Amino acid sequence: MILKNFKPKVDHLIWYDKIWIGLLAAGILVSLYVYACTCSLGNVEIIKQLGSYFIVIKSLDYVAILMIVIGLVFNKERVLQFQQLLGLVILVSVIIVAMLYFLPCSVNEAKAGTIKYSLFCPQYSIVSWLNLFWFGVIGLANFAIPLFVRKK
Repeated sequence: MILKNFKPKVDHLIWYDKIWIGLLAAGILVSLYVYACTCSLGNVEIIKQLGSYFIVIKSLDYVAILMIVIGLVFNKERVLQFQQLLGLVILVSVIIVAMLYFLPCSVNEAKAGTIKYSLFCPQYSIVSWLNLFWFGVIGLANFAIPLFVRKK
């Protein structure tokens, strides 16, 4: 079956690699959602409160690009499996965050604060959609490169 070729392998990863990826997946999902929901807010105080989420997103960008380079330079199976799993985590997180945009709004704007309202009634800006597209491309690259680089 064709899908067997695209299924990420995890047999060379050590148990702490899998725990690391799981924690990374939770952090990526939460940070990407908070960033997408609050990207269009212009209040400086709110942006300062959400600074740690923005740092995680910037770090994810650099780590994902660095993983592409590491995967191309170091052609070891463990590195390629970690890269492919990271790409899959990023892709799934981007898909989940994009789907959460279509949730119905259940919070009254008058009673909720700015951050709570923006998280529970997501209204993504153009910048949010462009960043989701960018992370989708990086995730796809991290997922696909090991498929082509692996030695047969």
